[in-house]
Amino acid sequence: MKNTEESPYYEAVKYFADQKILTSADSGLPESEITLKEWTGILSRMEGLSENVISACVEAGSSSGTGPSAASLPALIYNSIWQTAGITTYTAYNYGFASDLDAGTTAMLITGLIGREDIGRESISRGEALRLLYEVTIKKTAAEVPANLIGFFEVSTDCEAPEETEALLRKLLEAYPNNQLALLLAYGYRFEIWDDLSSLPVQYSDTLLGLEDDGAHIIYLEKEAVPEWALHETGHAVETCNSSYSATIALNKAEREAGISLLGEYAGVNRSEFIAEAASYFMKNRNNEAALLAMKESMPQTYEHFTKLVSKEPFLSEAYFLNIVSSRQDRK
Repeated sequence: MKNTEESPYYEAVKYFADQKILTSADSGLPESEITLKEWTGILSRMEGLSENVISACVEAGSSSGTGPSAASLPALIYNSIWQTAGITTYTAYNYGFASDLDAGTTAMLITGLIGREDIGRESISRGEALRLLYEVTIKKTAAEVPANLIGFFEVSTDCEAPEETEALLRKLLEAYPNNQLALLLAYGYRFEIWDDLSSLPVQYSDTLLGLEDDGAHIIYLEKEAVPEWALHETGHAVETCNSSYSATIALNKAEREAGISLLGEYAGVNRSEFIAEAASYFMKNRNNEAALLAMKESMPQTYEHFTKLVSKEPFLSEAYFLNIVSSRQDRK
């Protein structure tokens, strides 16, 4: 296989050749198409398994996708690479989008190893296949594939200890399910964390700890308030994205007093604060049976509202997913 230092595949091809994983049978140019037989041979030498076993693994790796892309050779190769690395992958559907993209292709996209222009192709070059195998299994560029797209949110931190504060925010956002995170990303929501929000040009800014700007799609948080208010302000955004205003008016009217009792006085300020406090409580307690039971018994309609919200089938199209992925790749 001819390979020069100017080639984008040079490092990968050289490594596999030095390791005797490439043989004289793999003598085609890096830019020419690889075949499934060639690929299973490469993996069998790399893994020390028989080609029949590797071939079965390659095809099994595509079973998490349901559309044509799952059966294409590139998709089979992508899936086999993640399997070889022992890294768990997720489909675009798992991330909250109505898409049949298989898990291997999805993982390549969200880790930035391929772009949206690579979707749907029926072939892949030897060099590109080896590059991806090298990046994932040897260089370990993608040590793991995220189970959610929290890392795709833009977070600006104009505060002390910005890295720690941003990490805390992203950790807290894990309380929200992927279908709602997908919705926020599709709407372009981002976060800004400040040491002091008093300079925001809004009423009561001198006492402000958090604010959801539903026009600009920005969630502002004061640094010290992140632990307490991140889920609350995100709850406002979820209400905005789901256009559930009429529902929350009815919920507030029916269960306001119960909300104050269970959630605290702030839930009684107005219907918007009622639903944001309820969202914060429900999301952070999704794995707390006792807390959810308390909500179900005292606020049954609100409990049912959020139960349906988190279990809602993805309705955002694949195009939204690809736009979100592309936007992040452009920012890097």
